[in-house]
Amino acid sequence: MASELTGGLLTKLSREGPKAIRLSRKYLVLHKVALLNWLPILHSASLTETMTFLLYHIGTKREFNIGRFTFDQVVKHLDSYAITLAIAYPMMICGVLLNQHYPNILKKSDVQGEALEELLITKKITVMNPCC
Repeated sequence: MASELTGGLLTKLSREGPKAIRLSRKYLVLHKVALLNWLPILHSASLTETMTFLLYHIGTKREFNIGRFTFDQVVKHLDSYAITLAIAYPMMICGVLLNQHYPNILKKSDVQGEALEELLITKKITVMNPCC
């Protein structure tokens, strides 16, 4: 697996997982797509075991149960109170919720009238909450 992900640079994965900088071009692109759409993490320089598994299976076109994998990732949040744990598959979850037409979820097209004033965010907030 290490050789495939790194294009032959590594033959064995460390306990922390491979560093993103050592990935081959193919896996580096997949990693960037995964960070934005599938499994966002705070430290994009290193790969988690879950991210490594996903990238390897997608990159090698190996069959695996993506439904079960996705379900397991979403269920992880039910048992966790960690505030630094990023939501898995945020775009998919948002799309499902918006398509379900929950009455208390407004879309941009649902809002009428003038635009609201800009919300000012101080550096203090972003320093305290590294996920933003």
